[in-house]
Amino acid sequence: MKKAMQKLTALLLASASFLVASPAKASSLADRNYQGQKVITVNQERPTFFQKGPVD
Repeated sequence: MKKAMQKLTALLLASASFLVASPAKASSLADRNYQGQKVITVNQERPTFFQKGPVD
């Protein structure tokens, strides 16, 4: 049981560090030059965001 908890803790820490590092990576992606790159259009370029509501 102790080893399972250690593995779970390590996984959670790795996940948390990925989430913290993601915004920095996203901003550097925005600075890249994508001219001449192929584009795949998804959902007719319409975002599908959902309003968060109460959980039933």
